[in-house]
Amino acid sequence: MRQAKQPAERLTELVRQRLAPALAEHGFRRRSTAFVADRGEVRWLVDVELAPWSRPGSISATMAWGVHVPGLASVLEDRAGVRVTRPWTCPVHGRAGEGAGDLAASWHAVRAHWWPLDHVAPLIDVLDARTAVALIHDVTDDVLPHLGALGSIADVQARLARDLDRHPRTTSTSDLAAVRTIFALSVLQGERENARRWLDYLEARSARTMAPDLVAERLASLRQHCLT
Repeated sequence: MRQAKQPAERLTELVRQRLAPALAEHGFRRRSTAFVADRGEVRWLVDVELAPWSRPGSISATMAWGVHVPGLASVLEDRAGVRVTRPWTCPVHGRAGEGAGDLAASWHAVRAHWWPLDHVAPLIDVLDARTAVALIHDVTDDVLPHLGALGSIADVQARLARDLDRHPRTTSTSDLAAVRTIFALSVLQGERENARRWLDYLEARSARTMAPDLVAERLASLRQHCLT
């Protein structure tokens, strides 16, 4: 007797048959491993992210989102980031359900059923339909509002600047990466003076944990962008 499809196959079908058409209504098209919507200066990415605790018999998934800025990787001389295909590689990204107060992402499970297919097929269809509705709801009510506020390079830059810790007790790698990205976004917008100020700020914060001459050497190639 035939057995029910396993969670991975069912999730794939759910994404193709239900989620993809819903995203297409908002201008998203499947490219490589993510759904992408071009918005002029930026590209919005949406994808299904699997939880690290997922197993073959039980998969947990959430909707991840990110805002890709074309040209950013070139300014930062990051060859690995030129072809961005995943939301979490973007300068601003998140998951459905996350928010202030350390709210956790919204996860939805697709589980295996080991009974004969004839007995559980209707139930599986209902459960998968509910999961699809939940994922689509997360996109329309959570992900799209986040993306809607990030429709330009200036929006992305403002979000990064807003989230910076301006009075840190320690120098975090994530904050330094954010300042570096804000600098590069200034370059892309042709704001050379603003870029120089952010690079000076990056140099000052980096010098807290590294020899100043070494910091200056490492930032020398980036500083050339402020001179052209």
